[in-house]
Amino acid sequence: MHLGSFRLTTVALASVCLLLTSRPRQVVSNGDFSYFYGTIAPSDTLCAKKVVGIGTRTPVQVDYSSTRPITAVSLDASNVAYQGFNALITRGAIGQQDITFSLNGPWVLPYYIELDYYCRTTDQHQQP
Repeated sequence: MHLGSFRLTTVALASVCLLLTSRPRQVVSNGDFSYFYGTIAPSDTLCAKKVVGIGTRTPVQVDYSSTRPITAVSLDASNVAYQGFNALITRGAIGQQDITFSLNGPWVLPYYIELDYYCRTTDQHQQP
């Protein structure tokens, strides 16, 4: 090997190593296996259930609309795996009639995720 090409290769490898080791480390969350948003009053009712199936590719959006205000949502994985999931409300909110969750986790879910939506009963007065 020629001395000039050896130096060039050495400088290139050193530059790559320096670049790879000098980048800031990113914190990666493995997520959780259950989430709960809101508060369930004794008079609230389970108004819907949705399931994101095993084998679903993430990220996935899960929408729900109700004629009554949504007071709480429970999200639960069917079992514990090597990696949990993250849930983020991307549209709507607790207390409104519409809500969308963005679920992110393993590229392909090895478990199903059940979403339970609780709503205010129709005879309950809306609080200010």
